[in-house]
Amino acid sequence: MKKILVPTDFSENANNAFFYALNLASEQEASIVLLHVVEMEMEVLDIPMPSGSAYQSRKDAAELALDAQIGLANGIDHDWDIVMSKIEKKVVFGGPVNMIKSVADEGNVDLIVMGARGRHRSAFEKFLGSRSTDLAQEAPLPVLFVPEGAIFKPIVQMAYASELLTSDPYELWRALDLIKPFSPVVRYFHVIPPGQLKENAGESRIKEYFESQNPALQLIFYPIYGYDIDSELEKNSKNFDVDLIVIYHKHRNMVQRLFSHSHTKHLLGKSDIPVLVLNEK
Repeated sequence: MKKILVPTDFSENANNAFFYALNLASEQEASIVLLHVVEMEMEVLDIPMPSGSAYQSRKDAAELALDAQIGLANGIDHDWDIVMSKIEKKVVFGGPVNMIKSVADEGNVDLIVMGARGRHRSAFEKFLGSRSTDLAQEAPLPVLFVPEGAIFKPIVQMAYASELLTSDPYELWRALDLIKPFSPVVRYFHVIPPGQLKENAGESRIKEYFESQNPALQLIFYPIYGYDIDSELEKNSKNFDVDLIVIYHKHRNMVQRLFSHSHTKHLLGKSDIPVLVLNEK
């Protein structure tokens, strides 16, 4: 991994995600792009048009806030010194989700790291949280969500949530490649649909693949039965003291989104453990 994008709204939660990204970047000698998106506004005129003076003042204020956020991190951990010296600051105008995606795509970013809202949120925070969900569903690259108050620690235990898909070996490889140099034990939680009592052949196939390709990988399978998948995943992750949860998000059309429960959204709203979302390419 070479470059990490950290979107910030200058909140305490965003600052915590920035610290998490600094730790991750220092482990991999990666660089960081610290991004703030100034949302578009219009002046009240007969013909609406962008307010140039307002934009410039907000841009100046955002750049000062970025400097302050970086300054807050200075001196906390000398392991960050090299990464801190290479931070790229960026202020852009537009819709947050679209601009984050655009900056990530244009800047050859490998990973987005951002804060996830906590369980107890105001109506405004829930609105912001919905944007995180939108980004998780639409981002063209992996997104790591850092829960409120989460502290970086070496990734020793990793949970991978799966439906035993044929793409799992590749997605799991993507996740492990992103978190190098860590080589965690992988707790492979796979969903057994209601009414299906026996595990299918997918588990054996995936086991055989990894045994042949990476025999050193510690991969342990755990079935999750029933309907309450999110609670079971969270409970098992805590039982094994998991440091990172990885989920693979398949793209769905609008009808499927309306009539399907989003495990990604539910998990981001309640998990106390960092969640890495891998989107379908």
